[in-house]
Amino acid sequence: MAAAWAVIDAVIDKCERVVDALDDQLERTEVAVFEGDEEQSQPIYFRLQEAVRLARLMHPTLTVLDRLERGGLVECPSALAPLFGDVSDRARRLSDEVTMLGEALDGLLNDNLARVTVRQNVIIQQVSAWAAIAAAATIITGIYGMNFRHMPELAGSWATRWRSRS
Repeated sequence: MAAAWAVIDAVIDKCERVVDALDDQLERTEVAVFEGDEEQSQPIYFRLQEAVRLARLMHPTLTVLDRLERGGLVECPSALAPLFGDVSDRARRLSDEVTMLGEALDGLLNDNLARVTVRQNVIIQQVSAWAAIAAAATIITGIYGMNFRHMPELAGSWATRWRSRS
């Protein structure tokens, strides 16, 4: 049982380091999303997948620890019961942290997508404004380029000079 405790404790220690690293990456990604102009959907998605994999890895460990606490697997020596209780508490806390981390990453992904949509809307507005400006010139060019015979502008002195040259 002492060997089982040592293995589970080592696994929980490694998971704590992974959760801390993911938490640090989340903070850096939040800064990149809200202060930078670069697209962050892919890094956020990959971190979200890491959090999901970690949650899947934590679940069997929690099941084993629950069964050990209830005495369902084997009888735990009284000297090791507090150690297993400590590891179980740490595992539950880590599982909760991983769940919160996944929710934070999901929210960050939604925020990032909203910011991308806003940027696209601004670009569409700018393109539409330039198209409206170009439309006026296109209409004028289209009307005057149709070679009408009876246009008031063709009777001016400058118009007759132009017609005589061509």
